[in-house]
Amino acid sequence: MPSDVRRSGSSSAYLSSSRTHGHARSSSNSPSRASSSSSSSRASNVSAEPSTSAAVHDQYASYREEDRRTLSDPYAQPQWGSPYSGQNPYAQVQNHTLYGRGGPQPKHVRQGNLGDCHVLASLAGVASDPNAIQQMVQPHGPGSYQVNLHDPRTMQPVQVQVDSQLPVGMEPSFHTSQRHKVIWPHMVEKGYAKVHDASESVYRGQDTSTRQTRGYGDLEGGTGIHAMQSFTGRPADYMPIQNMPDQQLVNLLSMANTPGVAVVAGSNYHETAGMSSRVETAHAYTVTGVRTSSRTGEVMVELRNPHGGDQYPLVGTRNDTFELPLRKFRASFESVTYPTR
Repeated sequence: MPSDVRRSGSSSAYLSSSRTHGHARSSSNSPSRASSSSSSSRASNVSAEPSTSAAVHDQYASYREEDRRTLSDPYAQPQWGSPYSGQNPYAQVQNHTLYGRGGPQPKHVRQGNLGDCHVLASLAGVASDPNAIQQMVQPHGPGSYQVNLHDPRTMQPVQVQVDSQLPVGMEPSFHTSQRHKVIWPHMVEKGYAKVHDASESVYRGQDTSTRQTRGYGDLEGGTGIHAMQSFTGRPADYMPIQNMPDQQLVNLLSMANTPGVAVVAGSNYHETAGMSSRVETAHAYTVTGVRTSSRTGEVMVELRNPHGGDQYPLVGTRNDTFELPLRKFRASFESVTYPTR
């Protein structure tokens, strides 16, 4: 079971799913409705990374030596696949742009075949505040980027250096802007794989290189709590919703109406009666907003599948989102992950 999965009562946490539905029960994080690029003037819901040299002084001090090197070296790659294959699994992304025209947007987040939907659903929620993403990932020399994250457990700021190579086996999916591949989500995902390794090595008391599961592979399955905390620097939690009163659930989901706040919903682990055909089982979705229908008076929950694109969901919008009435949401989802402050 992933290290960030928490059990509450009889409910287990949902996993994140890949295109082949690898999501286990884990919790969600609270995303917010996308905002315009003018949001840079608004206070961000992400803790800012100090830019002074003092902030960098010993940010890696608590990590093991090999992880300190990996975090600071953009060309040190997180593990992908078997370390014994003898082949470099990485390739340079060609014809790319960092943010794309109009700046970062939730729709830029596209999950490939790695089962880390809880990570990317959380990231898409934060991306509803473009300024938060521009603070999070920035150019840092030719072909390299600095990703300003936080330790997933301690929430202390960590600057992670990455380059624009990605694992071929991931089959990365890209949103394109003016025929250029938008890569900021992939740079954040890569940076998170590095800092997650470093944090887990400290937590487990074991060097990253000696762990059987590490790198990208260690991101598969989870509640979204650690990803949310790493992206925002703020504590998050997960709750099952089966016995939750409607008003309490609406209050949690409505956090997503605030730009930069991520709320993630975990779908039912198995298909159940009344479940929406638009919802994949054992998968994490970004909650992008909540409203009351003026026609029916029902509470409507807007969601986004981190796979993105026209095919997810079958009935979608130009923003890759769809809506469910609260009653149908309850029938389709079992948990939410959200910020606690």
